[in-house]
Amino acid sequence: MYKLWDDIVDDLQGTCKSMYEILQWYDLEEEHMPMEFFQHVDNQLFLCESCGWWCELSEESDAEAQCCTSCVED
Repeated sequence: MYKLWDDIVDDLQGTCKSMYEILQWYDLEEEHMPMEFFQHVDNQLFLCESCGWWCELSEESDAEAQCCTSCVED
């Protein structure tokens, strides 16, 4: 199961695709995913509120809003 979750994280990383779109590739639905799945994604990636890209946690800025360092620099 965690292999599948890691594959989904890899597919999200560096994209502006929604969770819904990626899960469709795997014939899955958000409503049927366990909370642990979303915690796993949150522990690996974050969604920038400014540009909508899924970024590594190391790219998260120290700003109040959850933005990537690229958006804060612009």
